[in-house]
Amino acid sequence: MHLAYYKGEVFEATADGKRLPGPWTQGHDLTWKTHICDRHPTIYDVETAPELTPRQRQFMQHLGAKTLLGVPLLLRNEIIGSFTLRFMERREFQADDLELMQALAHYATLAIQLLRMAERDREAAILEERNRLAREIHDTLAQAFTGISIQLGVAKWLLQRDPTAVAEIIDRVESLTQSGLAEAQRSVWALRPHDKEYADLAQ
Repeated sequence: MHLAYYKGEVFEATADGKRLPGPWTQGHDLTWKTHICDRHPTIYDVETAPELTPRQRQFMQHLGAKTLLGVPLLLRNEIIGSFTLRFMERREFQADDLELMQALAHYATLAIQLLRMAERDREAAILEERNRLAREIHDTLAQAFTGISIQLGVAKWLLQRDPTAVAEIIDRVESLTQSGLAEAQRSVWALRPHDKEYADLAQ
């Protein structure tokens, strides 16, 4: 996910800059740069920092930014994201400033981890429900086929003694078959992903 804050608005950055309230595209905020590789906050001077591409430098200057602070988001040893702060003046950062940035990074990392855990729990709940419906389909079909098997056994026995009664048995078998198929179709339909409920899992 790429989010940008610009003129009081937070919005998603896209590769082509379309559908945005501001002129923002992915890549302007130093993605995969020094603060990501070194795993600690890094200060960039917009005019002189070699890490900025000409396009990034031009864009930051257009915004009026003179100093950037890139902060990685670390979860144990995993980089799960980063954010970049823009300042309209050249400045140095004191230890207290960097500690504050680290605290913000910690809270952002915690929020991302909580979202991940919630998503895993939701996926587990969906999987459990699908397994329950699968067991229900199995039980429904097993019951229907057992009834059909019994009725066919009776029909085979009656065929030797009272052939006219077999027609009634066939009607019962047909009814059991239709009932079993209808119940199986209902359960299979319940297993199908629905638009909003499973949209995130499909992405």
